Amino acid sequence: MKKVVPILLITFFVQTCVFAQVLNTGSLIKSYTKDEINALIAASVPLFPPTVENGVKAYKLNYNTLDPFGGAIVASGAVLVPDLPGCNDFPLVSNQHGTILKKDRVPSNLYADNLDGLLFAGNGYVVSLPDYIGLGDSPGMHYYMHSESEARASADMMRASREWMDSLGVQLNGQVFLTGYSQGGHSTMALHKYIEEESLTSEFDIIASAPLSGAFDLNGQIDRMLSDSTYPAPGFIPYLIESYNQVYQNLYSNLSAYFKPPYDSLIPIYMDGTYTLNQLNQQLTDNIYNLMQDSVLQNVINDQNFSHPLRAALKTNENYNWKPEAPVRMFYCDADELVFHESSLTADSVMNALNANDVEAINAFSGFDHTFCFLPANTQTLDYFDQLSTKCILTSVNEINQTLQVNVYPVPASESITIDFDGMVTNATITLSDVSGQLMVREECSNSDRHHMELPHVTAGVYLLRINMSNQIVNRRIVIH
Repeated sequence: MKKVVPILLITFFVQTCVFAQVLNTGSLIKSYTKDEINALIAASVPLFPPTVENGVKAYKLNYNTLDPFGGAIVASGAVLVPDLPGCNDFPLVSNQHGTILKKDRVPSNLYADNLDGLLFAGNGYVVSLPDYIGLGDSPGMHYYMHSESEARASADMMRASREWMDSLGVQLNGQVFLTGYSQGGHSTMALHKYIEEESLTSEFDIIASAPLSGAFDLNGQIDRMLSDSTYPAPGFIPYLIESYNQVYQNLYSNLSAYFKPPYDSLIPIYMDGTYTLNQLNQQLTDNIYNLMQDSVLQNVINDQNFSHPLRAALKTNENYNWKPEAPVRMFYCDADELVFHESSLTADSVMNALNANDVEAINAFSGFDHTFCFLPANTQTLDYFDQLSTKCILTSVNEINQTLQVNVYPVPASESITIDFDGMVTNATITLSDVSGQLMVREECSNSDRHHMELPHVTAGVYLLRINMSNQIVNRRIVIH
């Protein structure tokens, strides 16, 4: 039987609704060995899967937060802890999940085993995974793509994770990294913005954030969808519109004002929290002009001043027109058919025009769609975080490890790569292999702290860079365009 650990009763500062303690309960839900995680990832990504270096313990947390109207609410999430006895001072990753319609398909129920979270936790990070408000154990509907509630639920989940780490006697080193894919990209950017604009950086020291394949420019996303006229996942549309109507209560009084029959009657049935997004998609047409009322579409198309209630709601929840202080890497794929990559390019352009310190949008893999982009986006994020983090990883000579700090750049690569070591390397063999294991390049490095490798004949793809020294091996996955 799982042991549920009760935490002290929560107290409130009534005037401000600030929680004195966030965590309610926590319980161990699963332990993974390193081999089990690698097998799970390999089954999901059969071609050249990323690997992890340690086992992970997964815990479910219930914690206190606020709904969009300022009301106290209990939410749930998962926290993944590296199973590294003898290690301490872990960095923290807040990992926001993508779109979920069915209420129980959440991190705290280990839906799909949280493979992206396991990738980070299995490589030495404590990972906080919020279910979001309205999903998991949280009552009511999920306020989909609502920036403020996404950010607050994620920040409070990090607070709950810290409290749970204290109860386990596990130390965090103060480094905070933020990432998430798809809706998680939007909520990651919202979380980063929330922390900086609410002056929470002394509590959450953001080293870097990586919002992946996110719809940061929501009005631009809608304009592209209307221009294309068809959209392969039409369920996103009523999910978004119903969410904003629940929050702002000014879009419509009846779904038939926005959606044509029979869809106006079908949508409520499939949005009660018991159906998946795919099940909703199957009930709808992918032609937006057959799905939605003509008058609404024309009003939205003609409104470029953001006065239409839908346009105004989208504008309120956009999160690209600001100046981040911490570094941002927006990994995307240029063939993404669900979250158009132009949103990342727009955010890159606007943020850099505002003189942001270190913001870049990067094409994780040319030609990949939304599903296939998940792997290279997360893998490159892990590599990026590893270059900036301080981690404790127990290793042995016979295991792949990262005791030697190695920085490989540029990411992604094209004509060449440079490998920086944190000290002098006496003798090392450096190889580059493709997904089938075929050797592409082999070079020797002696008495140097840097090595430059030319790649003139290597075609675009994902490759394994292997650095073999006398007492250790370092593996890095790199993408070449």
